[in-house]
Amino acid sequence: MPSYKAPLDDMRFVLNEVLDVSQLAKLDSFKEVADLETINSSLDMVAEMAEEVLQPLNVVGDKEGCKFDPKTRSVTTPPGFKEAYKKFKDAGFTSFACSPEYGGLGMPVVMSTALSEIVSSANFSFGLYPGLTHGVYTALEAVGSKELKDKYLSKLVSGDWSGTMCLTESGAGTELGLIETTAT
Repeated sequence: MPSYKAPLDDMRFVLNEVLDVSQLAKLDSFKEVADLETINSSLDMVAEMAEEVLQPLNVVGDKEGCKFDPKTRSVTTPPGFKEAYKKFKDAGFTSFACSPEYGGLGMPVVMSTALSEIVSSANFSFGLYPGLTHGVYTALEAVGSKELKDKYLSKLVSGDWSGTMCLTESGAGTELGLIETTAT
């Protein structure tokens, strides 16, 4: 049976010894989220969820995938994914590198990247849910109007709403290298 064990020793070595991310705690914006204790406990919490909840769903996610019902215009995720997402959301994992102004934890992006690596390594299909949502968050936060930010960001950060990417082109499917579309 497949399993996943997060490489926490290696990640801690890179984050703490090579990058010395706890130095970011000297900056006001990171003083409460970049200390060594918070960094290590965040890695532990995400690793536990990835190993115990997300990785066991990998097979069902691959075999069954999501299903779209055109009549109800709804999508059903593979068995267990909805419950796993609720646990992920309730643990606050949707908000790591998001601004506290919108309910985020305000962690440095390097920490969010490490945590995303654990999630995606355990279950890549599941990892796309928060990953794509964070992409929407990042785009809106960077260039969205105040009206758009106020309407969407807190819901994206909390995990109540999620973002997606709908991408296709005749003859290319989702193969980005083959797409030739030009926006005007």
